[in-house]
Amino acid sequence: MKLFATRVWGMGFERIPIATFGMKGHVDRLLQLAQRGDRVVFVGTQTERTDEENRGKILGMAEVGSEPLKTLDLIDRADLDQRDFDASGNFKFPHAVALTRAWRFEPAALLMRTLSKQLAMVATSGVQEVTDPSDITAIMALEQSR
Repeated sequence: MKLFATRVWGMGFERIPIATFGMKGHVDRLLQLAQRGDRVVFVGTQTERTDEENRGKILGMAEVGSEPLKTLDLIDRADLDQRDFDASGNFKFPHAVALTRAWRFEPAALLMRTLSKQLAMVATSGVQEVTDPSDITAIMALEQSR
């Protein structure tokens, strides 16, 4: 099983089981690297869009689906935060991938106390593969709830 990480503002995938991206290339890359059963870990950003208690924490994990999707085919525009649109009204995260099974980490663990190093910048807009065996073990040892 491969493990990937991405930064998020919260746990929106619990409501609608997709991971969204601003560029099709990020979805294509994930689907190229991931196979059935591989997982993506969601890490709260350090920005004001993330609830303070979730910033810098490993919030949850989900199995990666196998096909690209269009976010706006699945979510009504009225249900989205207006900050997710640019000045011209274009949605910033139009590309998505389905998620299958999902877990929340309770309690959410601080990233920097769990992993050996900070995530790379690619995890902000796309995904980063977690390759260090001790990091994978640490993530899989976190307490999970469905």
